[in-house]
Amino acid sequence: MRYQNKTYELADYRFRQKAFEINDVGESILSYIRSAPPESTLDQLISSLLGEYEIDETTLRGDACRFLERCIEKDVLINVALRTECDAVLKSIHETQKDIPQLSISHFGHVVKLGGSFTPGCQSCARGKWAVLGVGYECNLCCDFCPYPERMLRGGGKSVSDGSDETIFFLGHKFTSFRDLQFQFSLISDQFDAFAWLGGEPLLPQAQRKFLPLVRDFHRDYPSYHQWVYTNGTFATATSMQDLYDAGIRELRFNLAATNFSRTIIAHMKEAKNIFPYVCLEMPMTTKTYEGLLANLDAILATGIDQWNLAEFIVGREQLTNRRKSLQGEGRLYNYRGFITSPVSSRLYTYEIIRRAARENWPVVINDCSNEYKYYKLSIQERRRTTIFRGQQDYWNNNYGFCEIDAFNAHLDGAP
Repeated sequence: MRYQNKTYELADYRFRQKAFEINDVGESILSYIRSAPPESTLDQLISSLLGEYEIDETTLRGDACRFLERCIEKDVLINVALRTECDAVLKSIHETQKDIPQLSISHFGHVVKLGGSFTPGCQSCARGKWAVLGVGYECNLCCDFCPYPERMLRGGGKSVSDGSDETIFFLGHKFTSFRDLQFQFSLISDQFDAFAWLGGEPLLPQAQRKFLPLVRDFHRDYPSYHQWVYTNGTFATATSMQDLYDAGIRELRFNLAATNFSRTIIAHMKEAKNIFPYVCLEMPMTTKTYEGLLANLDAILATGIDQWNLAEFIVGREQLTNRRKSLQGEGRLYNYRGFITSPVSSRLYTYEIIRRAARENWPVVINDCSNEYKYYKLSIQERRRTTIFRGQQDYWNNNYGFCEIDAFNAHLDGAP
């Protein structure tokens, strides 16, 4: 449908259409857009609705425009031009994949890796059966690529102790009691087989003291469930890592980009391999990340870690409003299926690394942790998720949708 000189279509990711309450008129509007030709106009939409509802044309037009704006804001409607760019980006990536015969491609093309088996954490992730638990937003660093506002991070993070020393975030809900979380989790525990702990920075001393008792409880109650932690590595001392292992953590993932590839953190990664069965590198691929990875390649490979998860740099509203410098040199943005926004260059960097690793036979598994991959695994979780415990369905809409990337790309293209 044409609206304000752009053509829109319905997003194909199912929960986007549940991002806000839709009344009967809204349902009729979406039904019209679903069945009407792309060149249909607002006037034609209004004409079709006038015979269906007893409402004057001026009021109906105003209501329809407000509803369409809300649908665009929530990414229920997506710009066809952006979808076309997404298709071109994916076509280029898929052609690149054909040139690397060593790649393993599975799960309908969404899961792509180089090397042997995934760690248990990524295996659970690919099955859509991992539970993400947040210990709060407080962090000792403030990375340009972080989606959280700076006020929530360095010096301003309050979530670790907000309301209760037992505050944990799970599926969009905030729990201030381990007992309540454990009870609610028990109702849907069969939907999961792994726990992923993230922050903020989970290895901050105050955060680690808080969530380790719950790690121990889960390890006792669900001994077959794999548990892992994400960290920037600055607090990954031998003592703190041993405490994690003793509590039940079996996999540690480092974001080296957070410390600009600190040799101290690389040493922590090597030490982690003496403690945990599985150690990973996981970070977003940006221009700086790509350059830093190559500059420190020998030292990183020498750590002997198991896997590199090279993720697309997910651009949120925080980057487009308060952290524009994080996008300098990254080039044009695209949006995957009306779902996640990233620089076109990000995944291309991943394949530059994969191509070289395949040629030189690096002794590490490399995971193309792409937006395609995230879409697939979250689609699985959305289909499986029981209505007993549905989280904030507009989380991705609010933080990682199109984010007004039209204006950003137009600026790069030199438009006034």
